[in-house]
Amino acid sequence: MQALVQVGASYIPPFGHNPPIARRAGSDPFDIAIRMSGLDEFAAEWERAVEIKVGRLRLKVLPLERILASKQAANRPKDQRVIPVLQNTLRTLQMKTGRRTKNAKAKK
Repeated sequence: MQALVQVGASYIPPFGHNPPIARRAGSDPFDIAIRMSGLDEFAAEWERAVEIKVGRLRLKVLPLERILASKQAANRPKDQRVIPVLQNTLRTLQMKTGRRTKNAKAKK
């Protein structure tokens, strides 16, 4: 909570099936994932996380491949709707960087 206060953000606690949300004036709210399906233990996923810069902050986030794996494992209706978008985004990024995942290589 102290970190949210330091950046002028507010916290919306979880309710129903909705996760906790952080929001800052002038920005879109974002979910705070407290559990993700189909992934390894936190320490292993932390090692895979990549650092991004958001404003003046540096945040560790999961690579898109890991987010996609979690959405596929959870397979909720809202995940099913976003999976094709994530797959297309991942393919586009891989084409731009010339990088492919093990799954993409195995399909060839």
